[in-house]
Amino acid sequence: MERGRFSDQLESWLKSDEPKTVGRLGEVFGEKSFAVTVVLLMFVPAVPAPTGGITHVFELITVIIGAEMVIGARTMWLPSRWRERELGDTLTTKAIPFIARTIRWFERLSQPLTHPYVLTRGWQPGRVWTDADEVQTSREAMARLISGLLLRCRERIYLGIAELGESGFEGRGELLRAFQKVLQESSGSA
Repeated sequence: MERGRFSDQLESWLKSDEPKTVGRLGEVFGEKSFAVTVVLLMFVPAVPAPTGGITHVFELITVIIGAEMVIGARTMWLPSRWRERELGDTLTTKAIPFIARTIRWFERLSQPLTHPYVLTRGWQPGRVWTDADEVQTSREAMARLISGLLLRCRERIYLGIAELGESGFEGRGELLRAFQKVLQESSGSA
């Protein structure tokens, strides 16, 4: 099976001349077949329509597959009768293409995340983003947020600080540091 988006792989399998059985699905998708099969089997019970009890069969197969996942199976085992059963025209022409379109929609939303600071033009090439950079950036973001909130206040602000936090430890956290930074900046500019 070619690499790429899962929805494309699913659609190319549907368009191929291979038999459309649960067993063949497992062979084509390998370890991903657990997820594929569970999604396909649980699609029918999720539809709010009368199904004549067939959903219980799909749920039973899903429970068996779930048990296999729990024990750490690498390949999916099903009785040969279920494995060799054709998926049927309704599943292969309507349900699975609908599922593939739905998966494609979610794939668009779950793109790999990029780091906005590392990708800026000002970032030095080859410099590694460290925990210190992360902490500094978080502090600056919190200070900007507090500064923005403070600018919305009209008359005065009452700030209460407890020496101990709710867990009984000294309360010198990031929020206090951010307030101190904002107060230092505002007293320096005044």
